[in-house]
Amino acid sequence: MFILGIYNLFIYFFTKDVSYLYYVLYIFGIILHQLIYVGFIKTHMLSPESMGFIIELASVVVALPVYALGFFTKYFLQTEKYKIHNKILNGFLILIPISILFFLLTDNYDKFRNSITMLLLIYLMYFTFYAVIKKNKQAYFILFGWIIFLTSGMLMYLSSAGIFNIHTYIPYLIETSFVSEAIVFSIALANKINSLQKEKNEMDEKLIKQQKSETKRLSKQVDEKTKSLQKTLSEKNLLLKELNHRVKNNMQTIVSLIRLQNDEIKDTKLQDILLTIQNRINAMSHLHELLYSQNDISHVNAYEYFETLIDEVRSSYENNIKLNLSIECDLEMEQAIYCGLILNELITNSFKYAFPQNNGSINIKLSKNINRLTLEVKDTGIGYDQNIASNSLGLLLVTTLTTEQLDGEIDINSSNGVITTISWLENEKK
Repeated sequence: MFILGIYNLFIYFFTKDVSYLYYVLYIFGIILHQLIYVGFIKTHMLSPESMGFIIELASVVVALPVYALGFFTKYFLQTEKYKIHNKILNGFLILIPISILFFLLTDNYDKFRNSITMLLLIYLMYFTFYAVIKKNKQAYFILFGWIIFLTSGMLMYLSSAGIFNIHTYIPYLIETSFVSEAIVFSIALANKINSLQKEKNEMDEKLIKQQKSETKRLSKQVDEKTKSLQKTLSEKNLLLKELNHRVKNNMQTIVSLIRLQNDEIKDTKLQDILLTIQNRINAMSHLHELLYSQNDISHVNAYEYFETLIDEVRSSYENNIKLNLSIECDLEMEQAIYCGLILNELITNSFKYAFPQNNGSINIKLSKNINRLTLEVKDTGIGYDQNIASNSLGLLLVTTLTTEQLDGEIDINSSNGVITTISWLENEKK
């Protein structure tokens, strides 16, 4: 039995199943009880005085294996599933230590000192039968152990009554029954490991199936959501394209009305004002036309946009001015409209005022350094007095668009021709 105890103790260290720990305590309690019962401890280990102390602790020696057996049954049969019986068992496990302490402190009730321990033993037998009826597979092993225990107890009673001397056939009946019971319980614990492993495998298999099913379900949901988003995005792009197309058409209608009105006006100054308004509207109209024709509406092809805008302004004035366009990057849609209006004002001013002889050039450059963009418009004209032109509506519009809408900076140098430099951060939008 000692070897079985050590064996199950090692199993406890590896599995951390508390059932094994209580079973080991049960085995060692039985060993201690048996060594005292056969007189081995008295003869070989302790003095008579020490043995007297052990006898005074007889209630503890008897209760220890039964108490450990109670905990073993509780965890091995998982008694929590039997609520009422589990409460009764918990009551016994609380009551036994109290009763042991009580009987250690008084000698008046010595004949009852093992009563509660025996009641627990009887209740454990009943509980085992009950678990068997409830088809608890682990209870069958414990039941078999109880049968061995009861059989040996009955044979010992018959022997002590002189009815049937079992010791003639089995000299070490008690030892044999305890060893047999320990072996049965050890087999039960081994079976529990197999059962737990089987349950674990079944749960793992079930979890794998559930994960596959969930993955499939989520994949289907993602596909459906992706298709829905793609459809929504496509509809949104189509709607934005249509919106840009309608805005462009409305602006062209306004431009056409201005042209018709301009044809009826004889005042050249008023005609010039209407032409300027017409070009400003065209600067916005061409952007919407460009957005309508391309798939990506977040950025604008700056070269194509500026080229269309320049051709529109050039056609409004008869001159031989050369325009050189150098574009190194595209523009974000929100910033492109402001750049178009700024460029329209600057080249309009150059066409109108910079070249009295209708001869010269305008260089336009758009560059980008990291996330800072720079638009430079340079003409080879006669320049102007910046103090006189400070109240010009065109320059006021350019300055306002640069500082308020682009959050940028503007620099104008008119000492040799006119060089207007505008810079801003690409991610700075209003």
